[in-house]
Amino acid sequence: MQKYIKTLQENKAVLLGLATEGSPDSVYKALESDLKQGSVSLANVLATGHEEAWGSYEPRSKSDFDYFRTNLLEGLGLKINPMVTPAEFSAENLGGNFIPMHLDDDPSQAMTAFGEIFR
Repeated sequence: MQKYIKTLQENKAVLLGLATEGSPDSVYKALESDLKQGSVSLANVLATGHEEAWGSYEPRSKSDFDYFRTNLLEGLGLKINPMVTPAEFSAENLGGNFIPMHLDDDPSQAMTAFGEIFR
């Protein structure tokens, strides 16, 4: 956490990989507490996630992982601005703060697009 705080104090961006389900609950509770105390900010945070599971899902349900992540971040007070093209993801000019997983309905195409953003 100290490295994270130092990075933010230096006005650098941090990439936060958000896990789903219950395993990271203690991390999210600690982050929420730090946000409420004002010791951290989400101003320079880029968030994303990756799941091995793929297939049809009910939008806005527990199996909609992008929804889970955006809902979590919005609950922490961050306004979500998705980045969906490589042009939006550059060190000089970030075009948003959230990289969704479902960039295409086809898993292969989505993972290709996801990988292109991180080139």
